[in-house]
Amino acid sequence: MDAQNPYQSTPGTLEGKPAGPGLVELLFSFKGRATRTQYWLAHLALVGLLIGTIALMGLAGAFAKDSDKGDYALLLLIPAGIAYFWINLAVSVKRCHDRGKSGAFVLINLIPYIGGFWFFIEAGCLDGNVGPNEYGPDPKGRTAPQAPVPVASPDEPFPSRPAASVKDSPYS
Repeated sequence: MDAQNPYQSTPGTLEGKPAGPGLVELLFSFKGRATRTQYWLAHLALVGLLIGTIALMGLAGAFAKDSDKGDYALLLLIPAGIAYFWINLAVSVKRCHDRGKSGAFVLINLIPYIGGFWFFIEAGCLDGNVGPNEYGPDPKGRTAPQAPVPVASPDEPFPSRPAASVKDSPYS
């Protein structure tokens, strides 16, 4: 009765791919890598956070002219703003890591006009590095392609390159 089920997935994997970070790790940690999908879904969740905060403020009477509750409702903006900033920064740093860049690359957003556009292209449009990099394994489970290695044979101990013709020379 201890026979392994051949159809059961390996623990920690999903359909043969490595398990990604948990939601808390994805949103609050600065370590690891994030895919474009995770990046955009996190930003979609941030939009939901802002809409939810504004709705709660409305229910609490923050927008009423003659209400004293409005001052207290505005206090909802403080934790929501901190959460928005932290989650945005954490996911953006992870996206930089997936592109093989330091998390400090997020600071390019501070360059007027071009910085935000450049970061949008790098983080939101371009695919991450294939295979593991210095920031962790590929979140998509891909491996870097290996260059073919020349194999020596007993007749030729050192593989030779094809002879270049004079026509291929940069000095002709």
